Amino acid sequence: MLFGVGVPAFSLVGLLILRESYGVNGAVWAYGLGAILTILLGVILWHVSMPQLQKASDVFRANDLLQSSIPLFWIASLH
Repeated sequence: MLFGVGVPAFSLVGLLILRESYGVNGAVWAYGLGAILTILLGVILWHVSMPQLQKASDVFRANDLLQSSIPLFWIASLH
C-alpha cells in the first residue's frame, strides 16, 4: 500500500517542481526520486514498527532451513 500511494504522491510533488526546467527528463527524475523516497520511508517505518527484529538471531541450522523449504519448493515448481 505504501508503494502504491507513496510513489505517485512523491512523483507528483517532484513533477510539479521539475517540469518547467527539465521537461521529460524531469518526469523521469521525479519518478525515480519518488520511488527512492518511498523505499526509504518504508524502511524507516518498518524499523520503527518492528524494533524486536533488531534483537533476533540470524543463525539458523542449514538442515532446518532445508527441511522447511522443501514444501515451498514443490509448490513454486508447479507454477
